[in-house]
Amino acid sequence: PNFGYQWTTADGNILSGAAGLSPVVDQPGTYQLTVLDQFNGCEANTAVVVQQDIVDPTVGVDMAGTLTCAITELSLQGQASGNNQPLTFQWSTADGSIQSGATSLSPLIDEPGTYELLVTDEVNGCTATAQVQVGQDVTPPNVAIVGPGELNCLQETVTIDATASSSGPDFQSNWTTTGGNILSGNGSLQIVVDQPGSYSLLIVNLINGCSSQTETAVMQDIEMPVVDAGDGFTLPCFEQTSELSGTASASSNNLAIEWQTADGQIEANANSLSPSVSSGGLYTLLVINLDNGCSATDAVEVVEDQPEDPDVSAEQPLCSYDLGSLTVTNVVGGASPYLYSIDGGATFTSGSVFSNLGEGWYEVVVQDALGCESDEQTVFIDVPDPLV
Repeated sequence: PNFGYQWTTADGNILSGAAGLSPVVDQPGTYQLTVLDQFNGCEANTAVVVQQDIVDPTVGVDMAGTLTCAITELSLQGQASGNNQPLTFQWSTADGSIQSGATSLSPLIDEPGTYELLVTDEVNGCTATAQVQVGQDVTPPNVAIVGPGELNCLQETVTIDATASSSGPDFQSNWTTTGGNILSGNGSLQIVVDQPGSYSLLIVNLINGCSSQTETAVMQDIEMPVVDAGDGFTLPCFEQTSELSGTASASSNNLAIEWQTADGQIEANANSLSPSVSSGGLYTLLVINLDNGCSATDAVEVVEDQPEDPDVSAEQPLCSYDLGSLTVTNVVGGASPYLYSIDGGATFTSGSVFSNLGEGWYEVVVQDALGCESDEQTVFIDVPDPLV
């Protein structure tokens, strides 16, 4: 049969094919088809209603948390609804990182950035998107320690100062040491220590969980000077003074020197290593390293050892024409060899026996090798009167 076809619409829109059985339309509405039998001129009409479904899904994303040093992963939470089922989901990001769940409503992410959720209505092909911004706070605390002083004999404690570091209720600090000792202040930004060693400060940001740590070293200089007061000696009587011979060495040349004595006599140069002394006694050499305050002492004894009173025996003459003699024995003390005098020390001889002595008083004195003399002893030689 030979038929003619014609589509018409009052509220739609025919793009093409209005004279065929399969027109192309792009608007909803009622479309009427008229069919004409070209042989007998009869016609028939029918109509079809074209509906439209272009409703987009509804999509949203909850506000995300913030990535921190303590929170390294976040689960995003999307919501979606639509007129049809099923709905499909796809997360994407240009600057973040999706670890898992990219086709679910709750993906796991571990980097800051912008995340977009695309929801597709699989029935009508309509889509909708929503975005969420994920931030990150991984700023570490600031830890700044001022270089501590040095422990020494004067400075037995030092303060380590970190008050320029991050502080406040959002921060927690803790000190530790290797080889040292913290006297006080742990938990604060200033500690007092009394031992050398390595001291480390850890500060934690309680808000983001980030931490910073740094350390400093406390040194100690307690090296004592090496002091030698010299050898002891017997004070010579030939000289009015004698010099001590001390020595001192230290890590520094900045030394203070002082001689002290309770029973001797320092005549000059008490602040040198070679003072002049004029009497026996115990002399103490004190040396102080002025750089570290450390000191050391040593002592030397100077002796005054004069001869003690010797034994003097007199041989008295028996007759008026005889002469007497003196013998000096048992000299104790002093330094040998000895010299002997019977004229009060005016003249000395090495012999200790004096013969051919006439009547009179004789003043006996012994002198040792250092010029020290015994106390004078007087002895009388008595010559008998002649017989008449």
